[in-house]
Amino acid sequence: MKITSIKKRKNRMYSIWSYPDLVAMLDADTIAKAGLREGVEISEEELDDLKEKSLFHCAKERALGLLSRREHSRYEIVNKLKNYYEPGLAQAVADHLTNAGLLDDGRFAQLYAQELIEKKYYAPTRVERELRSRGIDRETAGVVLDAIEVDPQERITAYLDRRCYGKLNTDREVKHAFSTLYRLGWRSDQLKHVLHEYMEKNGIATHIGGTDEP
Repeated sequence: MKITSIKKRKNRMYSIWSYPDLVAMLDADTIAKAGLREGVEISEEELDDLKEKSLFHCAKERALGLLSRREHSRYEIVNKLKNYYEPGLAQAVADHLTNAGLLDDGRFAQLYAQELIEKKYYAPTRVERELRSRGIDRETAGVVLDAIEVDPQERITAYLDRRCYGKLNTDREVKHAFSTLYRLGWRSDQLKHVLHEYMEKNGIATHIGGTDEP
């Protein structure tokens, strides 16, 4: 067939015409690499090959856009791509990015674990659940968490200083802090110990559960 017209569309896409039919939608990079232009003769097999290459290119660019905003796990990238492309293509793009070193579950797990511990005050057990929910295997999650030193007293105290300073004046407020920290993965015995010391240090007379122990 002969390419009779190439028309620019949105997002660097072009419609390819062989009068009177629209025969393909291709991205600018694929067109340039193929040397495709008006008047060129091309077989259906060659055009099908260009369609596949363009689709792969567009999926890869979408994935790179996601990675430019933050690190992702392979599981996240594949799932997001599957909203727009076939599962096989999503997996192929993930393979390509992994081989290029742009997608790395170990790197993602390390950065995400540090963020959850340092900025969101998650306990290691909760961090592991979050990593697993994003497709990180148990072994990788374990290696990452083993490499991060976490002091429960320091992290719980940091949360209380940052989120609860001046807000532990009633039993209800103390219970709320306890419940929130418990949901973040800290054990009950850790919380009671740290809260007790924290309230003593700051002269807070409230308590949890109607006992002298927080």
